[in-house]
This record gives sequence, structure tokens and C-alpha cells, in this order.
Amino acid sequence: SGLIFGINFPVDYLQDKVVNMRSLPTIILNLKSKNFNGYENTLRHDYRRRIHRIKEKFAGVEPVITSCSEFTEEHYALYMQIMKMTTTKVETLSYEAFKNLPLNFRLTTYYIDNKMLCWHIVCRDKELMFFYFGGMNYSLRDKYQSYNNNLIGIVEDAFEMNYGTIDLGQTAEIAKTRLGGEMIDRRMFFYH
Repeated sequence: SGLIFGINFPVDYLQDKVVNMRSLPTIILNLKSKNFNGYENTLRHDYRRRIHRIKEKFAGVEPVITSCSEFTEEHYALYMQIMKMTTTKVETLSYEAFKNLPLNFRLTTYYIDNKMLCWHIVCRDKELMFFYFGGMNYSLRDKYQSYNNNLIGIVEDAFEMNYGTIDLGQTAEIAKTRLGGEMIDRRMFFYH
């Protein structure tokens, strides 16, 4: 008994038995090129130029790729910075939830002068790559364009791991569609 809430369905679920509604669209990025340079050439000129300007801000930034077992309290502190800023959180995950993810999850952390800027986790599924945009040092975000560089890093991960499709989630539509993402409608339902 109680309220059941289902979210992110491609079509209405349990027609006439639940209240179906529209949810936020999911942004899907289909990578039709074989490498990042080819992908860039499929984008509008102003979007390509924007990517180059953003990547310049990450000059000297070192990516470190590990399993999620290397997740630290510092990673979690950056995650909590995001959770404090967001107005649309559904739940807050525990430190252990990140640290104990299975082996098909991969953690990428970006450092400048041994200072953590941001991180993300990608999940390798059969044909679709998912990601968790985990944490960001807000005091350095704008200087290094950390948000956008983290997104670009996810696209680069997809090419490295030979994924043609990335589920970019349901927020930051402008930044993600400028990377070539397409908004796909999603549905949700309530049942009591």
C-alpha cells in the first residue's frame, strides 16, 4: 500500500490503471563517427569552436581513470557540493553506494596541481553508455570550465570504449544539445 512512482518510461505504462504524465526528456547522444575529431566535424561550426575554447581551459588538467573502489571522501565532498546546490534532487546517495559499484562502472577524476576539480562515473552496458555526473569543485568550476569539460570527457570516454550511444540524462539540456544530444520524451506514472 502507499504511493508508487515510476519515472523515465519511453511510453505510458499500465494504461488506464495508473495516472500517466510527461516527465523531463532524456538527452541521447548518438555518435555516428569513429573518433572524437570526426564527431566534432558533425557539429555546427559555432559548437565546434565552443568545444575548442572549453578544452583550452583544461590545459594542464590530468585525468585519472580508476575503478570505483578508488572513490574517496574528497570525491564524496564534491558530490555533496552539487547536492547542496541542486533544486531537483530525488535522493542523496551514500559514500558506500559509489565506493562499492560493480566493475562495469569506471571513475574518471580530473586534477590540476593535485587539486581535484571534478569527476564522473560511466557505466558500460551492452550498447548504451550511462554516466553519473558526480562532483565538482565549485570554487574552480568557472576558471576551468569544469562542468563542460566533464561532459566532453564523457563523450571522449564513449569513443575510447567504442560506444555509439550515450544517455546524457535529463538536465542541462542546452549544454548537452550543443554537444549533439537529442531530447527524447519520457513518461512517468503515479499509482496509489
